[in-house]
Amino acid sequence: MTDADYASVFRKAWNDSGCDPALTARIIEKACAAVRKRKAAERVSSVVRMVANHFSVSRSTVSGTCRERWATGPRFVAFWVLRNAYKMSFPKIIKAFSGRDHSLAIYGVRKVDSNPKLLSAAKEICANVRGESREAA
Repeated sequence: MTDADYASVFRKAWNDSGCDPALTARIIEKACAAVRKRKAAERVSSVVRMVANHFSVSRSTVSGTCRERWATGPRFVAFWVLRNAYKMSFPKIIKAFSGRDHSLAIYGVRKVDSNPKLLSAAKEICANVRGESREAA
């Protein structure tokens, strides 16, 4: 269901009840924003789970702050998948990973692009993510 679908459902319900249209618009905006935020969190959670399974590490390793190579590779792959599968902005990606500076996400995506092993893993996970999102639709 798109934002427009949600908006039309809410608008009809509120207008039928005789509420103020300005108040209705604000309520609809807040409801749509909450839905978008929940969908983004579900996407991040799904990608973290897939990356953790692929690399046989824990989810907390993928989303954590460890700076060792065995942990940063999977984390950078998660950044790459979120950027390429969902077109998330770098600030939004990094906000989902404990709010570090967005330049880390830029660096991570570039690192995956330059490493053939990480890139092949990222493309495989990205294909799985796209297939999973088609099934959900």
